[in-house]
Amino acid sequence: MSAGDSADVKPHKLYGRTQKITNLSYELRKTDEEKKREGGTWMETNLEDSSTSEVRRVADLDLAEDGTLEGKLAVTFSGQEVYALRIDEMLKDVEAQRKFLEDKVKEYVAAGTEVELTNKPDLTSASPSLVAEFHLKAPGCASISGKHAVMPVGLFGSSEKHIFDRTNRTYAVYFEHPFGKTDEINIRMPAHWQVRSLPRPKTMDMKAARYDLAVTGTGNAVQIKRQLKIDFVLMDQKFYAPLRSFFQTVKTSDEQQVVMETGAAVAGN
Repeated sequence: MSAGDSADVKPHKLYGRTQKITNLSYELRKTDEEKKREGGTWMETNLEDSSTSEVRRVADLDLAEDGTLEGKLAVTFSGQEVYALRIDEMLKDVEAQRKFLEDKVKEYVAAGTEVELTNKPDLTSASPSLVAEFHLKAPGCASISGKHAVMPVGLFGSSEKHIFDRTNRTYAVYFEHPFGKTDEINIRMPAHWQVRSLPRPKTMDMKAARYDLAVTGTGNAVQIKRQLKIDFVLMDQKFYAPLRSFFQTVKTSDEQQVVMETGAAVAGN
């Protein structure tokens, strides 16, 4: 923003109250000397790294023979991610907070997934992180056909599927703050199933955004590690095309599948 520009900032809620900040042009036009005469001066602050505001999802899941994925999920919110939760929810009752957290997880997973909060996170504390624990049940997560079953690896990537779907954009891209999303998923299959093929590791690094995916597995167990990092707040519209391409590749990578052989195929080998 140049010194001659003005800015109208939309009202925002802070602990249930509304603030409005408008017309910053006069303040922006002031020189350092003018500010010093008034007893102050401009200060520059560093942009936070994405690692300071993170959503970390750690899951321990079992895959049933009908394709249902079920088990435990622990979600840790830190930095700006947890502050935003508390600002929105700290004054609400326990039932409303429970529903909010369960709905938050439902944004990550496939439609139809059952989500139940199993602990009592304290949304009123000043801790820099918050851990919410859930029981998940996702029917039809794996598709079974004859002697084979397939399962996508982006189990918690639903909220990224439709980011920047439109080909063209008029305005700059804005995020509230840099952030990261990290997934560590352990999946156990039925004892008589075996992993037959896994997606190749994938890394994309455009400096302002990064994506990493690694899937490993032996026998009847699979481990998925996925990380998405956004390290900017404002990006000029002219960079929209490469940013959109980045998220389209994230979507494609998340749709890659683990291929498994069921007991019938294994027994026939």
